[in-house]
Order: sequence, then C-alpha cells, then structure tokens
Amino acid sequence: MTIIPSHPFERRLWIIARLHGQGVTLTELAARHNTSVSAFSHAARGAPNLRLEQVLAEACGVSVSKLFSEHYAGNGRRLIRSQKKHTASHHSTIVKSGAAA
Repeated sequence: MTIIPSHPFERRLWIIARLHGQGVTLTELAARHNTSVSAFSHAARGAPNLRLEQVLAEACGVSVSKLFSEHYAGNGRRLIRSQKKHTASHHSTIVKSGAAA
C-alpha cells in the first residue's frame, strides 16, 4: 500500500522522490511535456491542473484521484475549485464529462 502525504509541500517532495527513484527529474518531465518546471511544481503542491496532475500521477504509478484526493469527491468525480477575481472566496463544483453539472 502506498501512503501519499496529504500536505501539499510533503506531497511535492514525495512526487519528486518517486520520480528520482525512476531516474526522472521534475525538470525532465516538464521538458517532455513542453511545460515549465514551475507549473509542474505548482500542480504537485495541489494547484488544480488536470493535465499536469495526470502526467504526475502516471509518472508516479498511482491514480490521479489517489495522488490528488482533495480534487475528487467520494464518488470519484472531479471537484473544480475556482477563485473569484479580487476575492478570497472559493467554491467547488462537481463536473461530469468536462462540463459543469
């Protein structure tokens, strides 16, 4: 059983260690996917980015819903958090097939 840290910074370190164990760095992964290391680092800490989350999960050999469990409801559906411009309020929406339900 794989235990993945839930704290964002600890999870990022776990991901980096897992990648290094496979001989891959975050920099190499970012280059392969034509994305910045910063974007991957933010995603590894939990910033919502489905594409990068999927790449990280696949590279780590775990499901995306397990690696980023805070982004998924108990039924397996993805939660989308959005932030209103100039406010600190957040809300969650369950999405189905890429469209808001």
